[in-house]
Amino acid sequence: MTNNRQQARDYLDRIPRSSFWDVVSEAKISDEDRIILDGKFIHGHSYQQISGYVGLTEDGVKKRIAKIYDKIFKLL
Repeated sequence: MTNNRQQARDYLDRIPRSSFWDVVSEAKISDEDRIILDGKFIHGHSYQQISGYVGLTEDGVKKRIAKIYDKIFKLL
C-alpha cells in the first residue's frame, strides 16, 4: 500500500464516526463505494464478505478501496 493510501486509511480509522460520512461526502464517493466503506470501516467486514454483497471479486473490492483512499487523500 502506498504511503498516501496508508495515510488515508489511518485518517478514516481515527476520525469520529460522526464525521466519517461528512468526509466521504466531501470526497464525492459513489453510492456503491459508500457501501464498501460501510462494510469495511463501520461493520469491520473482510474483503471476502464485502465482495459477496456488492458483487465484486475480492481483488475488485481492494481496487475500489484503493481508489477511495486516493480520493480521501486529496482532501488531507
